[in-house]
Amino acid sequence: MSILSSATHVIFSQSKEIAGLNAKRSHILELLSAYLNFKSHAALTHSVSQNEAIIHAISHPEEAFKKLLLRANVLQLNCSTLFILKPIIESEIQRLTNDKTDLYLIMDLLGLRLSNKAYNPSKVDLEIDENLFKRLSYQAKNGNEEAHLVISLWHASKNATDKYVEDEDNDEDNEGSEYWYKQKLAGIDLAAHTLLWTNNYERELQIDDAVTLSYSSFEVTSLAKPAVFKTIQKNIPINFCWELDSLTVLRLLTSITAVDEDFDSYSYEQLNADEQIHREILLDWLMLSMIQTPNKHGLMDLIEQLSEPEMQWAWYYYGLSVQMDVTKSEHIAINADTGGENVGYGPIEVGGTDGLELLKIEPGAQEKAMSLSKKIIKQHSKFLIPHD
Repeated sequence: MSILSSATHVIFSQSKEIAGLNAKRSHILELLSAYLNFKSHAALTHSVSQNEAIIHAISHPEEAFKKLLLRANVLQLNCSTLFILKPIIESEIQRLTNDKTDLYLIMDLLGLRLSNKAYNPSKVDLEIDENLFKRLSYQAKNGNEEAHLVISLWHASKNATDKYVEDEDNDEDNEGSEYWYKQKLAGIDLAAHTLLWTNNYERELQIDDAVTLSYSSFEVTSLAKPAVFKTIQKNIPINFCWELDSLTVLRLLTSITAVDEDFDSYSYEQLNADEQIHREILLDWLMLSMIQTPNKHGLMDLIEQLSEPEMQWAWYYYGLSVQMDVTKSEHIAINADTGGENVGYGPIEVGGTDGLELLKIEPGAQEKAMSLSKKIIKQHSKFLIPHD
């Protein structure tokens, strides 16, 4: 699909209302390609510098429009009528730098969208090209928090794969790729099929290095956040983050923040400034994960980190709505030697979890907590899978 497909649709729809223009959809594609300084739409499609062309056109709109008018002359279109479309063209070209298509593509390939869980690391390397990364990196460097989040998750995902996935066949493939890559660097001629394999491996290395470099230039605080409390309290539309698998995102973000895995066992005051900020970010994602896929352990973890009685009770009431009472202890007999469930032999001790003791709450605040819990329940209902 052309990067201009959406823009072409919008502009073509508008052009049909302009008397005397009589432009076809193919004409609009060619005009926009000229606007981006390409000789044809075919040239744009095969170019490796699409992102740079978009950035240049946004920075030099008058120059870009002159090129569009020259192409219009070649196509024998009424140039004077095109000035009516000028602001729409500029707006649609600007929108190309804010399009979420690239974000969704990478999240789909990483299996981080709720609607697509088929994660395949090799597929990511095959389908993510340098142009896509350039566009994403440009958006991130220009303050797009969603693009920054995607790059950070991409980076963390690659690290997690390298660290935890132990596949002997995959290891052998990588060793072979690395060997032939070194042969190529040494100037040794390779067979065609080996060269293709080696070039793919080289490209993966370049993309991985670019992701790591781009990630290292950002601060974790500039990541997009679900803003759960603000969304619920003010009833504002959910953002891009709510479309992601928050439990997996939470795990990946924990691996790249300044806090260790036991950060929630410390009081807020025991954390340094960076850790406090990062804990607030992770807490936001933990809230979202409990809305998407609640579990008792996660709810208890969340409530223990909340310092306001009203918030604690709101999540407690929410837990009751999904049949999870965090104040109720669940004790079982376990084998003291093995730590497993008692099966009738060996020393016995009590295992399981103790219920939480919530902070005391005033009657007026309790009503607010119940009201807030209803808003949380409403958001949770959006993630329920309907049954026939």
